[in-house]
Amino acid sequence: MEKISSFRTGARIKQRNTIPAEQGKYNPPVSLPKLASKLVGVITGSIPGRTNHTIDMMRHEGIFHDVFSIEAFRALDRLPRLLIIIAPVDLEYKDIARLRAHVENGNGLIVIGKVLALESLLGIMYKVPDFPFPVGGRGEDSIGEGYAHPSNDALASSLPAGWWPLHAFGCAPVLCDGASILAAYETVHPSSDAWAAITVNTVGRGSAVQVAVDISRTTRLVQEGRYVDQDGIPPPDGLSPVDDGILKCEDGLVLDWTRDRRLTSPSCKVAAFMVPVADAWRKVMMACIETIADACAIPVKRAWYWPGGAEFIGLISHDSDGNDERLARYLLAEIGRAGIHTTWCVEAPGYSREMCTDIQAAGHEIALHFDAIAYPAGKQQDAAGMARLFSRDMLARQLDEVRRKSGCASIYSNKNHYTRWAGRTAFFEWCEALGLRVDQSKGPSKCGTLGFPFGSCHPWQPTRDDGTLIGCCEIGFQSQDFGLQGPADTKDDILDAVKRANGVAHVIFHPAHAKKDGVNKSMHEFITRAKQLGAVFMTSKEIAEWTFDRKNVIATGDATLAGLVVHERDPGRHAWVLVDEQGKRGMQHDVQEKTRN
Repeated sequence: MEKISSFRTGARIKQRNTIPAEQGKYNPPVSLPKLASKLVGVITGSIPGRTNHTIDMMRHEGIFHDVFSIEAFRALDRLPRLLIIIAPVDLEYKDIARLRAHVENGNGLIVIGKVLALESLLGIMYKVPDFPFPVGGRGEDSIGEGYAHPSNDALASSLPAGWWPLHAFGCAPVLCDGASILAAYETVHPSSDAWAAITVNTVGRGSAVQVAVDISRTTRLVQEGRYVDQDGIPPPDGLSPVDDGILKCEDGLVLDWTRDRRLTSPSCKVAAFMVPVADAWRKVMMACIETIADACAIPVKRAWYWPGGAEFIGLISHDSDGNDERLARYLLAEIGRAGIHTTWCVEAPGYSREMCTDIQAAGHEIALHFDAIAYPAGKQQDAAGMARLFSRDMLARQLDEVRRKSGCASIYSNKNHYTRWAGRTAFFEWCEALGLRVDQSKGPSKCGTLGFPFGSCHPWQPTRDDGTLIGCCEIGFQSQDFGLQGPADTKDDILDAVKRANGVAHVIFHPAHAKKDGVNKSMHEFITRAKQLGAVFMTSKEIAEWTFDRKNVIATGDATLAGLVVHERDPGRHAWVLVDEQGKRGMQHDVQEKTRN
């Protein structure tokens, strides 16, 4: 039986002028620093949501960095080797001159979004519409939805070939003016301009990259989805009937039914969301950092995603629909035979205390399975009834019921029955307020939405309207009960994609289906194959605790977290090299190979 919790033994997190990462807001230092403590520095923009989310992406990718306001940047006596500017930022003339001199002297700059007055340094120009009449509002900051196509071999190889072109929901109107195009931008609506998504410009002995794509908006929109208050619009293939009269996560998905799905299942050729778009954009951001680090010989440091250097994580959850203890005991025995720990999402009122005690004694996690469809009588309610059920008060009531009946005082995770949803991110705030630190609802309820309908197989944090991060992370799932929801032979494609993304392969196996033809066999095949590919199985709680602790390590720079694996970029070999506990460089470790094999 695997003991992931041992990785966390002795973990120590020090807070250095920073509040916990999961609270989602940078707390600036009391006094302005004179020297940067790290090789990478991030200059924050004036839009809180974009700034906080971009910094959170940096932390998730494991890049050790300092964070500065523009005022703190101006007070620095020595600049970090690599500067990353999050737009919008108002620069003064002396800022522009200092940035140019910094790059010319062999350092790096990455600009994310549109920052005026740096066009010459970046080798680009921003095209502003010139209409002889008012159009209403400001239209010069984005050319809208589109797809990025790589124009450079190094950037192209940062993702599996089948993941390109990559969907984006916003891009600054950038045209090349001396820079090299790393990725072009194809707008959804036809345009005669040759827009650039990402460019690089050599200036003196240094390099400057312009990331025109709004990566923060794109990843947030894909992951969080649109506001859900009505049924979604289904595709014509009949495999995704999201207009089923039950409001759920998929009603808010924003990915394209045609361009963002790929064929899976050798036997049935089913169209599914097999590209984790949000995860891919974070990896593209990492590729930009690697480009600068290699060109300017900057030994950037990063912490690997998972404890002990695991390539990816396996997670199995069990939704207790119907609370049949006979079937639950059968599945508990099968999971014990597989030698892993899983997360049991228990529907109110729940299993007996004895059953829950046995589940926990075997090392598994008890979680909540919130029912906003048929509670408490087990009969589906009408639309008005389901709307009344989907509330913070009802969530609190069901959580309390499961706690009391199970005897489990602390419940950490939740998944909504049938992926029920309404609104945008308010549900995450309810979870945070009630002590639930994980939601697992963002996943497919239909065959045609298998895979990554919300663009991610990594834990991610949603954002409040004020731009701060909510202290509850999402760990979505990719499929359920292979052979019942879609073809059984989709498991290999899902595992392959998750391994390439270095994320969490999360599949639901219901006790209610455990004895149905092929389901138990598929579960064991999934577990065996995942282990063969390098997965380590963890519970939902273990994954989230590791994620929050690791983010705080990145925020504070204190790498004293048991199981943390740190790499340093070797520009000469274009590879990441392991760093031991004393900070010394060890053997070469090609992180790209973990992603691209």
